[in-house]
Amino acid sequence: FQPTVYHAAYAATKAFVQSMSEAINAEIQGTGVMVLTFSPPYTKTPMLKDGNMPEKMFWYKISGLWDPEVIAAIGYKAFKRGKTICIPGPMNWFMHSIVVRLSPHNMLSAISLRAMKGLD
Repeated sequence: FQPTVYHAAYAATKAFVQSMSEAINAEIQGTGVMVLTFSPPYTKTPMLKDGNMPEKMFWYKISGLWDPEVIAAIGYKAFKRGKTICIPGPMNWFMHSIVVRLSPHNMLSAISLRAMKGLD
């Protein structure tokens, strides 16, 4: 949803998948097939072990660390309701759906830099 400093390829890939999914959903409308893009917050997975995502990071402190079972249940419920985009958590949804769309791009990069460096 926004550039992510130090994780540029990750953010660009997510943006590609989001854009492609929205376009495909429009193309296949009425066929009974749908695509859901799911953007969960930090989740307790092996990827976050061994300091790969330090707890001192700004967004980590806001978003928290979610249980995989909770994330899976939210995603499944969104799919069953026919949602095409699911961003769990009110703060995550607000930041990625509202703030990103209303903020200047250079400001998003500056915020990303601060958030990814962590708080000193």
